Amino acid sequence: MSGEQIGVGRIKLEASAVEAMGDEELAEAFEYIPSRATLHYRELVHTAVAHDIVDKLRPGTPDTVIPLSTAARELLNQLAIAWRISGPYREICYLDAINNRYVRGDLPITYLLDAYGKIERIVHLINPQEWHTAQYEYLLEIQSDIEFRALGNVKDIIEELDHQRPEKSTNLKRLLRILIINDVNAPAALNKPMPNIAGRRNDVMETLEPSIVYRCDCMMRQCFTDDISPSSQIDGYAQLAVLILSDYERCSKIFADALFEDGDRRFDVTGIVAQVEAEYFYTSFKRHIDQFGYKTDSADIEVGLELCKSITKIEELHGRYSEQKLEGIDSRRLFKATASTWLDNIDREKYQWADNALKQDSTSRELDIGKHSTSVIDLVSCFSQQATKVQRLEWPDVEMRAWFLTEFMKFVGQCFDVYAKVMMRQFLACLSPAEATATEADEPQSPVWNSMWNSRKYKEQSLSLSATTLAALTMLDQ
Repeated sequence: MSGEQIGVGRIKLEASAVEAMGDEELAEAFEYIPSRATLHYRELVHTAVAHDIVDKLRPGTPDTVIPLSTAARELLNQLAIAWRISGPYREICYLDAINNRYVRGDLPITYLLDAYGKIERIVHLINPQEWHTAQYEYLLEIQSDIEFRALGNVKDIIEELDHQRPEKSTNLKRLLRILIINDVNAPAALNKPMPNIAGRRNDVMETLEPSIVYRCDCMMRQCFTDDISPSSQIDGYAQLAVLILSDYERCSKIFADALFEDGDRRFDVTGIVAQVEAEYFYTSFKRHIDQFGYKTDSADIEVGLELCKSITKIEELHGRYSEQKLEGIDSRRLFKATASTWLDNIDREKYQWADNALKQDSTSRELDIGKHSTSVIDLVSCFSQQATKVQRLEWPDVEMRAWFLTEFMKFVGQCFDVYAKVMMRQFLACLSPAEATATEADEPQSPVWNSMWNSRKYKEQSLSLSATTLAALTMLDQ
């Protein structure tokens, strides 16, 4: 049928005229009204889509949506009015036809997104609670089927997250957004907060969780070797924490959308991945803590500090998407144990730092003339390098920061005390006649004081000093 030959006398009826007719006029105007009009109407829509869209689709134009022909639209409109087919059901039949053709591979996803655009108007203009039960179940069945396939694509992306290109997932992200907006259980009203339905997000998480756990297992095998020593384990967990944070960044680029950050976030894939991977990490690392305790003595201290930093970020990330607090690991205790080990390590080096700084003063005599000691500057440079590490740390809280800085400043004071004692010992050594082995009887041998001595002699030779000044200098030498 073309839509131009229908009704009594084969006269074309305008849609407005059909709407104005009463039941008796409709009965006279149409020769046949089937007993199961909705099923007949659905088959007509599928036939129209096959004839007007699928048969005319040309390769190379996936983004160009071909609409139904004018004749088909007029025919379907008149039959919908005559057979009492509601507006929501008309659009649902079209969505069903497009979805079936998309599943077969006859149509690109662009048509599915376009069909959902028509559903969006229906869902928001008509209260779903007023729909006929059969129509409601029909739309719910189609959306469930589309959601199942969309989440299947999401699972594939998660399992191969290292090899994804965000721009290739644009249509999938649009489809997830459409599923949120047109959820007949709780449609999201425009310019209003989304309804909070925690159960829907839990359903999506339950679907995606096996793929996320599989992704975590792959990362575990990548980070850990056959070596089960505590130091090797700490290094492995530090790498795993970095990979989990990287996964979150990748998911943010692929699935992030402002709509997902509001309400119940039913399809907030980024948040679901962050929550499941954070809980996976905590569960695995807790087993290590139960076996070895909070010991970092044998581990690389740099790796331990980076692990503490990553754990703090993971805790913050999990708290952003879940109200349930992570349990099993005392991050403050782990940070304190790692920081204490680091402080103990640098405490053992304070004598070496002081000696190395003082050795920098023992340059050749010819170069010492007119120069001064640089050992203090060299020692301060050692502290500057450690301060850079301190600035990179992620403090669990203000109390831990205060504790660490107090302990670090105690170490700084002790190191300068060691330096001062060494300086004093060298000063006293240069005054002792028994230890004097200089080629000149009046020249001190300590490298720290050589520079000061030669500098004074250079000034004496270059300046004409008075007898009073020379007498004062002699007394100072004594």
